[in-house]
Amino acid sequence: MNTNVNYYISAFDKNGKRLASNILNNVSDDKEIRANSESLKKIDGVEVIEVSTAEDYIAYLNGKIRDTTTGKPVDPPEPVVSDEEKRASQANTIAQKYSGQITELKDAMVTAQLSGDTELAKSLTNEYKETMNAYSKELEELK
Repeated sequence: MNTNVNYYISAFDKNGKRLASNILNNVSDDKEIRANSESLKKIDGVEVIEVSTAEDYIAYLNGKIRDTTTGKPVDPPEPVVSDEEKRASQANTIAQKYSGQITELKDAMVTAQLSGDTELAKSLTNEYKETMNAYSKELEELK
């Protein structure tokens, strides 16, 4: 990404996430820097306001965050996934695994009952119970 701007002034939160930026027309103009800083300070959560190069600004646009030690763009840390979130994701995967099969069995049971085929309806009911037991067992194993 090319830009005709050389410097930006950006506001960052405590984790280094860029909250907002303004273009600096003259990086040597203290009055312009102060005015921009004052407007950026009004944003909730601002911890640091800093002048950055166009290259760094583009890195922030592409998902980098400001390193609190060096002040340079770095990759954000990997998100921490809690055990609860992992179990929820696994439960969702299990639900998706059984969803289609359960729906098909229910539809087939209704059709069998409506057509008066009690033997097929009984067989499908047993298959449905077995499927639900397997589904429940897999969910229980997550605990």
